[in-house]
Amino acid sequence: MPRPVLLLTRPRAASERSLRHFQAAGVTNVQPIIAPLFETQPIGALPEACGTVIFTSVNGVQAFTDLGGAAEGLAFTVGTATDDAARQAGFQTICADGDGNALVQTIDKHAPEGPITHLHGAHTTGDITGQLRDLGYNANSTAIYDQVAQPLSDEAQSALRGKAPVIVPLFSPRSARLFAIANKPGAPLYIGCMSFAVEHQLMGTPFKMCLIARHPTLSEMTNVVSDLVHAALSDEC
Repeated sequence: MPRPVLLLTRPRAASERSLRHFQAAGVTNVQPIIAPLFETQPIGALPEACGTVIFTSVNGVQAFTDLGGAAEGLAFTVGTATDDAARQAGFQTICADGDGNALVQTIDKHAPEGPITHLHGAHTTGDITGQLRDLGYNANSTAIYDQVAQPLSDEAQSALRGKAPVIVPLFSPRSARLFAIANKPGAPLYIGCMSFAVEHQLMGTPFKMCLIARHPTLSEMTNVVSDLVHAALSDEC
């Protein structure tokens, strides 16, 4: 019986981090394939005065650094991986450890004074800045990196045409949308989604099983991947 394929479609550095996390949690009886559906690149320039900063991805922190940003003051972050990256860049951080709504609630709880700037990618979901403005904050947003779509690798396409189960963790609506476009029906798919917003972008992609994380964190996605691996192995018996 062929081992299930674990297809990781985030940018390479993020996929490698995810794979290490999965393996440390015991997800080992799989054949990992890293095939980014997009890669990130910095764009534009940083605002002259950011004030308090919001980061909603590790990519945002990396782009901030690549564009020559100086980590000064406070950064609010959406999750632990982003928080770790922001602290390593030199920020004092407060982590919401949740989704965009949890992030807005966390910011409002601490009520920072002065301007607040959300530094994000060119493709976003939700409206953190709008929610903060509705609460009376001087909030703005700037796209500082783009997520440039990439074709699936030949290895990934071959796996998707094969007979072995393919487990696909999807962390963002853009990843799900690009995967739905790139995928051709073939291998049995076991899909894990970070949220219902991610699942919504699958646009009718046929799958054997789809699980949604209870909480939008890497730890919960690890639980999802573990459950999908178990299901795929059980179905093959």
